Amino acid sequence: MLSSLTRFSRTVRFTLPAILALVLQIQFFGASHPPPWPDEALFSNPAHELAEGRGFRTMVLDGLIPGMEQATLWNSPLYMVSLSGVYWFTGESLEVGRAFSLVIAIAILLLLTGFLQNLQADAPVLLIAPLLLALDPSFVRGANVIRMDGLCLFFCMLALQFSYRAFQFQRDHFSFLGGVFLGLAALSHPAALYGVAFILLFHLFRWRGLFFAFCGVLLAMSPWLAYIFSHWDIFQIQFVSQLVRKSGLLTLWGGPTGGIFVVFTSQYGGGAISMLTVALLVAVVAGQWLWLWKDLVFGEKAMARIAILDRILTAFRENRFFLLTLTWPAVTLFCMLSVEGWYAMHSFPYLLLAVSALFALPHRETQIRKRAGWILRTFGIGILLLASMNTYRHISKSSEDVVNRALDRMVENAGDCDSVFVRMIPDPYFALRKNNSKIKYWEFVPARLSFPGNSVNQMKTLEAVDCFILEDTGQESGKADKYVQTRLHEFHRVPLIFSGPALSGHLYKRISREK
Repeated sequence: MLSSLTRFSRTVRFTLPAILALVLQIQFFGASHPPPWPDEALFSNPAHELAEGRGFRTMVLDGLIPGMEQATLWNSPLYMVSLSGVYWFTGESLEVGRAFSLVIAIAILLLLTGFLQNLQADAPVLLIAPLLLALDPSFVRGANVIRMDGLCLFFCMLALQFSYRAFQFQRDHFSFLGGVFLGLAALSHPAALYGVAFILLFHLFRWRGLFFAFCGVLLAMSPWLAYIFSHWDIFQIQFVSQLVRKSGLLTLWGGPTGGIFVVFTSQYGGGAISMLTVALLVAVVAGQWLWLWKDLVFGEKAMARIAILDRILTAFRENRFFLLTLTWPAVTLFCMLSVEGWYAMHSFPYLLLAVSALFALPHRETQIRKRAGWILRTFGIGILLLASMNTYRHISKSSEDVVNRALDRMVENAGDCDSVFVRMIPDPYFALRKNNSKIKYWEFVPARLSFPGNSVNQMKTLEAVDCFILEDTGQESGKADKYVQTRLHEFHRVPLIFSGPALSGHLYKRISREK
């Protein structure tokens, strides 16, 4: 017991600078990095409903997506259920929800340091690795938003840690625990799919361990599976429709999203300079990674083709550090192909984990340690550049003032509405509900999300709306836009003109229902 406390206190000491850096950044950026996001309404509302004892339902999508008034099955539940426990004590608010995500991010930093400490990595690396992760702009955004990406990442990293231990010590209970944590990751977000690769990589030659891992996954997911089967018809409509929409967004370049790399780099501020910096960082590190694999698998000697194949097979069978280095490319490829900008938070933690773990190798492995050192330096320079650009962008645009003025203007003009339909950044969900707790609030449905005919009457729902707040980018124009445009004579139009990071648009107030 005492040794465990001593080990944990050492982990905290090494992680403390990273925790302070993360907290100070979030304090600096405030509620503008990111600005209140539509996703936050979608994930906070079911947590609030559950905390209030009204069931696990998403009322901001009631009448827009089938079954939302009965059950929430369009995404994994664990984050929302956990958040509801927090809301039960505090009530719903943007600050509380984001603080919950910050606590999860701090737990990730501690987990990264603890993993490296268990590997007996060099002391300077225990300090540097979590600090670089805390400076990653995508990680900072993920720590400051009401989304489940952080919780999913936390459990995926635990699944990796116990899969690694199962490989190292050949113990079935580690395999089982790896499966349990992968199941909890899947209960947090479907992005946990990439964690299956962790289980497979470290159990390629241990099928018995793979069985125990599967049992762990099944055990962890059993409550949700039971919930799914009790609402099977709703699950088919809500969850499957999401998958179909995602598959339609996959393009290498151009299309509705701009392409997979544009989406991936959106968490670093967007724009050509940020995109080029991220592209250069990934390309340079990937090149160094290839040389690292060469040294890990083959060493410095030339060999015959048969010997090469034998070395590769041996690496998969025996070299746990080589297997760790496979995680970053696998996760990054998954994040890009998923066409979801928020998933970028998952990429670089595995780069830092894998390359820092190499500093646990004996000092006689000078070539590999040297390669790892250069990768760490390259990544550190890239992250510092991206973090500096992020800071400059925030200061030059007065982002927090812009966001606050945008929210104040929306509350001023729509505060007297009994019901409102919103597609806007910043999203005024928390601001409007704080101003009027009885307001009926609808969040927009992605334009490319479709459902079986007659499963929901969206037009009937739109008829019940007093006010529409719609941004003018046109990227998510859907039935609400068509509804308003064909009935402009029924609405009083109020321009909402803002600068970045807020979007500009219009408020449409139904004339016959104005107070």
